[in-house]
Amino acid sequence: MNEETTGCGRKCNCPTKREHWMSIGISAAATPTRDRSQDTVAALEREKRWEKDLPAYARLRKEGLQPKHVDGAHRMEQGFNDKIEIEAGTKLANGTLEVVKEIREINGVAS
Repeated sequence: MNEETTGCGRKCNCPTKREHWMSIGISAAATPTRDRSQDTVAALEREKRWEKDLPAYARLRKEGLQPKHVDGAHRMEQGFNDKIEIEAGTKLANGTLEVVKEIREINGVAS
């Protein structure tokens, strides 16, 4: 029997058995023994963090605050004491917060 003329013999009607098997693809996610790429691992870790960060970001926005990004919003909500720290995206060292507030006051910027 000539494979070229009979097709693959399945419902897909590939021209040859070779073409049939060449058309099948297997995702890397379906092969758990293979290493995941760093991008995939980073995306999964980010999604896990965002389970807490997205609701916290929404609460901060509702309070009128503007965090720099979603990442770390939960940590900011829990541990940052001032609007300036949240908007800067970092915890300010002892005394720095007071200096920033004084500079804003001198410049007439609301804090």
